[in-house]
Amino acid sequence: MDIGKSQFWDYSDLSYCYKTMDINPKIKPDFVGDICNNTLCNEAFDVILCNRMYEFVSDPQKMADEVYRLLKKGGTAIFGFVGRDYKPYKKNWKFYEYTIDFKKFEILKQKDFDKNYHFIVCKK
Repeated sequence: MDIGKSQFWDYSDLSYCYKTMDINPKIKPDFVGDICNNTLCNEAFDVILCNRMYEFVSDPQKMADEVYRLLKKGGTAIFGFVGRDYKPYKKNWKFYEYTIDFKKFEILKQKDFDKNYHFIVCKK
């Protein structure tokens, strides 16, 4: 599941096994909705990509909690965050400063690319 579907990625060849969610119906996600307020089933996905969502959601902790809820036991979540020095940073964006509590997850890998981009790979 790709939450915050990229309008630049084409999943048509993977649509049988890979689902997308976004609030923008124009980019044709499988599920139109907000990750912080959704009705998807518990433990529905093996892998969830949540790349560059932190900047846009009203409650980043709720986003992480919902990803945890949607992951199957043993599933993997990949979070990508921009930092304060990200070049195309926009004034209304939030920037990641380790403010999400990932205690529910087992963190498998954390990678910081300077102060510009951060990735966290977690397991449920």
